[in-house]
Amino acid sequence: MFFSCDDIHYKKLPNSAEVVTLTSFETYRLLLQEEKEILPDFRCVNIEVDIEVQDLPDARWVSVKAPRFGSKLAKSGGELFYRINEFPATFRTCGPNSSAVSKRLFATQMPLLDTSPYDHTFIPSAAVAWSFSDDKKTVYYKLNENMRWSDGSICNADDFVFAYEFFTSKNIVDPWVNESFEDISIKKIDDFCIAVMYEEGDRVSPTELLSITNMRPVCKKFYNGIIPENWVYTYNLQAEPTTGPYYLDSYNQNEGLSFVKMKNWWGYEYEHYAGMANFDKIHYFVVLGAEKEGLKHFKAGKFDLAELAGSASYIASLNDDCVTDGYVTPWRTTYEPLVGMYGFFFNTLDKTLSEHTVRQAIFYALDIDGIGKTLYSPDYQRLTTLGAGQVFDGYEFNNKEIPLIPFNLEKANTLLDNSSFSTFSSDGIRKNSKNQKLSIEILYSESLSRQILGLLSEQAKKAGIELTFRYLKNGALEKINERNFQIYFGHIGNQQIPNHYYNFHSSFANSFGINNITGLDNKELDKMLEEYRDWSGDFAHLASLNQKIEQVVMEQFVFLPYYYTNVSSFLTWKWICFPAWIGHRHDPQFMRSLFSYAWFDQEIYDEVIQARTHNNRIPAYAFDYEW
Repeated sequence: MFFSCDDIHYKKLPNSAEVVTLTSFETYRLLLQEEKEILPDFRCVNIEVDIEVQDLPDARWVSVKAPRFGSKLAKSGGELFYRINEFPATFRTCGPNSSAVSKRLFATQMPLLDTSPYDHTFIPSAAVAWSFSDDKKTVYYKLNENMRWSDGSICNADDFVFAYEFFTSKNIVDPWVNESFEDISIKKIDDFCIAVMYEEGDRVSPTELLSITNMRPVCKKFYNGIIPENWVYTYNLQAEPTTGPYYLDSYNQNEGLSFVKMKNWWGYEYEHYAGMANFDKIHYFVVLGAEKEGLKHFKAGKFDLAELAGSASYIASLNDDCVTDGYVTPWRTTYEPLVGMYGFFFNTLDKTLSEHTVRQAIFYALDIDGIGKTLYSPDYQRLTTLGAGQVFDGYEFNNKEIPLIPFNLEKANTLLDNSSFSTFSSDGIRKNSKNQKLSIEILYSESLSRQILGLLSEQAKKAGIELTFRYLKNGALEKINERNFQIYFGHIGNQQIPNHYYNFHSSFANSFGINNITGLDNKELDKMLEEYRDWSGDFAHLASLNQKIEQVVMEQFVFLPYYYTNVSSFLTWKWICFPAWIGHRHDPQFMRSLFSYAWFDQEIYDEVIQARTHNNRIPAYAFDYEW
């Protein structure tokens, strides 16, 4: 970097400063333009492979030929400096205090199968090929014999068998992880072949079976083959070896962490990993505070990349001195995120909301439209059904034909005029024949600003509905589990292959827990949910059936979808480069990953330093890509 972080500011150059063209950056820009005009074909191809495993003579082995997902322009080498908001409380990826940051930095062991960031197709990773058993419950995985741990030792079947023992051990103090392996078992066939069985495998599609049996290894040698009772404490700040491209090299709890790339990383034998994980080192420095604080340090040259909160921040950045002087590049791209049910859940067991007409009226009286038009940036899209981006193996599970539910006070009032709340109190709030007001409490666990709450409240009053709001603090989720609420605003589930049996089947309507929190009891829907749960045929029917399930649920007015974002924007110093497509269609984490598509260009860096030394301005550019 070329100036001190003590200033926490970029020092603007005078308008009279000479503008110089960077030859190396101009070359990159023109090549980027060519790459954008002729985009590579990112589709995968299923293939049969000839593999011999002595104990499985009749196995039919299949694999996938995947394309290169990184750019052919990518260069290897250099270092990336990045910001994190806090130092991870633990390096463990499960157990107490393990967080999203812990998992992002340390859950880097390559899984049996990776997924294409373009269309979610399974592709080879720790396993080079796979085969299904005749009983449809077991998947045999042929491991990559060149796979190495970051300590240099071979990763083999023993590490996967140990992973199963590890994730099912009570000593990791993580019931959720234990539960996720309850119906799975694993067996070693030979040193480089394993069998993973799912008890109910014959009730799911082959693709789902791959998803369920897919797992990461745990280094048996590192733990001496045992998981001690005090594992949580003993290994709190010990990073496990990884089979991924980067391993922890050093750390300081007051400053940050540094990761180093494995020499001759074994994963590059796959074409689909070429042009990825390009940096020799990646440094994460801790800077407390929100986006504004991070940007100060970025502009001081401490970091190479800074994420932006949305379109407003992106547009504002275009006028930043470091951008207009040409030293910093703004990037913006769209993607298709995986979104589960995010919105308002209506409890049909509540007396007021048991009336279909009242629920429907509240749908029209909640001004979700107004939030998007006045309080959210264009980055946010309305969710119209039970999820978005739930595409797998080429099949679309979400029903995109379901129309958006608009804010409509006229419809809301007409519906309520024909409901049990047809008259008004003196304060303008509707009431029923028992003088009970149409007063609805909304519990929320996600972030909702005062402006949003105020807008919803004032607009609903125009239909004679009184809204109150209560933030769910620790332990308050008990109200949801006990169905002791009216409307809950939150987020439930985001599986790639959705299964709403537990979300809406009537058998869970009166049970304790998160299953069917709306209390919905619809026999037509039950039949569809049961068919979906038990289906073991083609994937096309399953996707079509889920679309029908979404249609029926939306007609019951028990879930009002909210918003999600599908835009990523950020700033980089000139020497950090990306492909023309920036990130892939289904990869929202491409910047934060230790496996990104970005690279460092030494020639651009040298020219930038020279230009700054002479106080020259350089041509400014911004790049964008929309999938």
